[in-house]
Amino acid sequence: MLDIEQLRAEVLKRHNVAIGRDDPILMTVTLNELVLGEFFRRIDEAAAAAERRGASEMTQQLQAVKSTAERMIVGASQVISEEVQRAGKAVADNLDARLASAERSTSTAAWSGRLSILGAIVSIGAAMLTVGVALGALFR
Repeated sequence: MLDIEQLRAEVLKRHNVAIGRDDPILMTVTLNELVLGEFFRRIDEAAAAAERRGASEMTQQLQAVKSTAERMIVGASQVISEEVQRAGKAVADNLDARLASAERSTSTAAWSGRLSILGAIVSIGAAMLTVGVALGALFR
């Protein structure tokens, strides 16, 4: 609430006019204070409601973004898993072909050395396949 005595003193200081305690102009000050108080209360209510609506809309948008991101991750993990499985199969097929060729064209000692290399390649292919399957399972 405004201090009426302070207002009267300020008017006297600035304008060299004394306002009496029962001057009707002081009623307008009181009415203005009451009307403005109600006006600001309504503004505060409207701002709080707008803030709540904004928070609710933001929550909905974040949920939509999260859902989209989850679908993208699952889709990407499926593609990666399929590609790793295809690559693993291609490596295994290639190894089978090389192994068959090696068996036909090399001696037992040479074949043994190549078989070790092929075994290592098969192990790598199997490891890649395992990683692909694990990634697929992780992102589903």
